[in-house]
Amino acid sequence: MASHLLKHDTNLKSMKLLLLIGALVGFLTGVVLGLANQSGWPMILWRSAFASLAFGILLRWWGQRWVQCLRTAQQERFAALMAQRKDSKNPSTSKS
Repeated sequence: MASHLLKHDTNLKSMKLLLLIGALVGFLTGVVLGLANQSGWPMILWRSAFASLAFGILLRWWGQRWVQCLRTAQQERFAALMAQRKDSKNPSTSKS
């Protein structure tokens, strides 16, 4: 899954998907909480719309940070692998 998210072509699609998932979760949360509070439908829809916006933006932000951390970890692993290969190809000779 991480390699899928790190592909540049699918990164935009993944962010759009996270935005839509966050918006849907926010809207449903607003409806459920509004119904539990026994609010009127106009108030439920306003609160659900605001929750949809907030959850969508929050999940998109979190997704961007997640992908950024995955890229950093991948770069660090690659750098460590290259250092290990360099050390194995050029063994240092120590003088006694």
